[in-house]
Amino acid sequence: MTAPTLDDVTRRLLEQTLVPSPNVTALADRKASAFTERLSAGDDVAELFHVNTKLTRHQADRRFTDAEIAAVRNWYLETCGRVHEEDMAPAAAQARVPHAALPAPVASVLAPFGQDGPPARLLYAVDLSVLLPGGVYRQLPGAGEVWLERRLSSADRDALRRAVPEPAARLLAGDDPVLLVTGVPWRMMLFNGPRGYRRTLMETGVLVNLLGALAAERGLDPRPVFDFYDDELDALLGHDGVEHSLLALLVLRRGEKP
Repeated sequence: MTAPTLDDVTRRLLEQTLVPSPNVTALADRKASAFTERLSAGDDVAELFHVNTKLTRHQADRRFTDAEIAAVRNWYLETCGRVHEEDMAPAAAQARVPHAALPAPVASVLAPFGQDGPPARLLYAVDLSVLLPGGVYRQLPGAGEVWLERRLSSADRDALRRAVPEPAARLLAGDDPVLLVTGVPWRMMLFNGPRGYRRTLMETGVLVNLLGALAAERGLDPRPVFDFYDDELDALLGHDGVEHSLLALLVLRRGEKP
């Protein structure tokens, strides 16, 4: 009788409900402990999030109507970052960079977000920024330019690379442009309460997928990074880590794909 293969074992683990033995105490967590011991006494944070964001018939329906949601989103998208040129101080020009002055690959990927249309409308629950040698520049919805949000020194850039564990850290070792996707869940939670956090994560996935497709169409090799030391990166970017928190990076690698 042959021993079961790893695939067989993995398949059984994924398809069955695991009941932990009351006679065994784990001395240290394993890589899969959160999964294999999910029925133990401890409350899993992800499970609590899932349970507490469910919509049920037994709660007051405080959802906004479609018309109310559209009005708020449109107001934000049509006013965010809009400026009156006559009110701008001359020094403000140093903080604004038109797409035409950006590196060609970056400008090409950001162009669809600088005009009215579906891509720009994704910049409601999430903010889109780009990491360039001068610092972090934010792409405002429908604007053909980016705004300097935070200057980063060479020491800050080194700290940013250290805030990403291997092997993804190697992607940040060069000078390739990096797109930053920051979640701002309260904008969605206004409409849907805790469930709005789900919507934020969904829109993040749509945006990252679109950015990757746009980059690939332009001959780049986009590499998403989802795992990093959150507190360290949020601090470097000036985020509080709750109302504004980095959710994903997308490294725009140049050259041929492997």
